[in-house]
Amino acid sequence: MTSLRRVSAAGTVTLLRQTFRVGKRHRGLYLRLVIDTGRGKLTAYLNGRVVKRWPYQLLNERPTPEPAAAGGPRRHSARR
Repeated sequence: MTSLRRVSAAGTVTLLRQTFRVGKRHRGLYLRLVIDTGRGKLTAYLNGRVVKRWPYQLLNERPTPEPAAAGGPRRHSARR
């Protein structure tokens, strides 16, 4: 997932309700933030160069549903 975010006066960016510190030297600039879910990394780019990289794990708003009961998914019997 890729997103553009502006660095705050405090030197932070917010993505998906999470705040990451980039540094005050970048305040006011727009960064491209890329989430690599396979590697679990969030990378910030400025003009195509890596500015900073953080470990990242997606947070679910709702808990994942419970797996189906033993015996597999329920199937409706065919009407004849």
